[in-house]
Amino acid sequence: MKTTRTGTLLMLPALVVLGSLASACGDSAPGNAPDGTASDALRPDLDGRGPDEDARLPDASGSDLTGVDVRPDAPPFDGDVLPDAVLPEVQALIDEGKYWLSNAEPGIAAKKFEEARALAPENRDAIFGAALSHYVSALELLSMVLTLPSQFSSYGAGSGTRSDPESQNDQLVEQVHEIFLFLRQGFAEAEVGFSAIQEIDFRFDIEGVPIYVQTRPSLVLRGKFDLADVRLLAGSNAFFLWFTELLAAQDFHSDLLSAAYAGMKASDEGLDLFTILDLLGHLIASDERFFTLREEDGKELFDAGMKHMVDAGANLMEGLALLEELSAEEEAGEAISVTWDGDDVVLVVHNQVDFATLEEVPLEIAFSPELIESSKALLEQMQLPGQVVPFSAGPAIQLGTLLGLAARLDVLKFMPVEIPLDVSGLQPGQVTTLLVLMFQDSVGFDYGTLASQPTGLRTLLPLLMKSPDPQGPADFWMEWECPGETAGTGAPLAAKGFLCTQESELVDAPHFDGTPHEMAADGYPSPLPYLVWEDPSWSGFLAVDHHFPPMGTGDPEFVEPDLSMANTALHLWLKQLVGLLQ
Repeated sequence: MKTTRTGTLLMLPALVVLGSLASACGDSAPGNAPDGTASDALRPDLDGRGPDEDARLPDASGSDLTGVDVRPDAPPFDGDVLPDAVLPEVQALIDEGKYWLSNAEPGIAAKKFEEARALAPENRDAIFGAALSHYVSALELLSMVLTLPSQFSSYGAGSGTRSDPESQNDQLVEQVHEIFLFLRQGFAEAEVGFSAIQEIDFRFDIEGVPIYVQTRPSLVLRGKFDLADVRLLAGSNAFFLWFTELLAAQDFHSDLLSAAYAGMKASDEGLDLFTILDLLGHLIASDERFFTLREEDGKELFDAGMKHMVDAGANLMEGLALLEELSAEEEAGEAISVTWDGDDVVLVVHNQVDFATLEEVPLEIAFSPELIESSKALLEQMQLPGQVVPFSAGPAIQLGTLLGLAARLDVLKFMPVEIPLDVSGLQPGQVTTLLVLMFQDSVGFDYGTLASQPTGLRTLLPLLMKSPDPQGPADFWMEWECPGETAGTGAPLAAKGFLCTQESELVDAPHFDGTPHEMAADGYPSPLPYLVWEDPSWSGFLAVDHHFPPMGTGDPEFVEPDLSMANTALHLWLKQLVGLLQ
């Protein structure tokens, strides 16, 4: 491969995907702090987070971004402060901000950069430094939030209450909502700064920006940031905005404390399918508001999140294009180089940190032209209601890219669940191809219609419990087509009671006779359970190929499904994955 250009920052989008535990912290070069004090005491321990945790929260001063509109249409930066025109006090504050950012104190860094912005509002280093600091601070807080469930492991909760606004559960619901709004605020402040940087000649030099997963560094990105890196950061930041807005939009009213306690207790004893269904079913049944949109601001947050989902991909595509555009400029001292391997664009990260040894090693991430072109097409289709994209042209691209980045960054080991696919060593385009080969296009997705019909996550969940206190499989809305296996306990034997085994005899059958959810036999014996949704189209998001049986052959023609069609299409879609789980 021929190296032709260097750039600085891409890896952050992958740290998010897995709800994985991205946070920023790090160990930086020795020396003195800007005020002349020795810096050794300020450098965080490799197994800890440093002595001044509270100082590292995102700085919310100076802007009120707790509302729902967080997609500012910032005008291009139209002023350029020449280096010799920068006031000494402004440069001193920028230098301090860079110091604290390199030394894992993004909260302090943000304050210094914001002070510099107050004195010189158009200074690009101050604008970008503040944005980067807010972004890193929000990442760190997000990683902390993702560990909160473990805090309930020893809590002996009683029965929850739904009617008293002073109940522990209702207070917790509001606190959870405020946490997601606070996290969103940090990313929103970063968005303002990233969108303000538009100049092709932008450069921001810094000793290093450490990126942590749990308590150990994953990357330390040193050197120059340019406009391509700003756009890549903006794409990652938009992804986190979508993630926090999606969760902030949800109503969490339920018996959260009892469910968390029961879940931790069940995990110690070993989880099976019906324990999980029982826990989730009780969360849904405890309060009809659970996982619907919040009445006050849910729709606005959902709308903002859908727009940021598109922004994430658009900024990533723009960043990759800029990497190639700037490839003729060869500069030393940057953290990521762009090269080509045939037609693939390859990013070489020179300082990925080995989790065990803490040694810095290079990392290559390739983007095939096919992946780039299909991503551009998807961005256009996502914004058109009624435009259904098959799995191979929609979620496969998104999941493949994210899983591929996560695999290259080696953060999959931090996921709380196992993935039944081995994607280690694969590039994003290769993971996408694997998903396309494994999963049929019996299902399609209409992003535009979902955006026009905001809905809570409850829409995606099937109905679960037939009775308020289920005693066994017959009390759940699930039926199988392997009567020989289910005759004994009511449940099959594979995947903790979720699937019929490969050895079982499958018998095509009708389901849920005598109920409002009756389904005729569909002509496709399946090892998967048949489920019930109140809205089989998932608020217009899900469409199915009506060519069945069998579906998924030839060019699909997508229609809005009824309950039977939704089940058959999903069973065909998951057919190859089922073989791995049986």
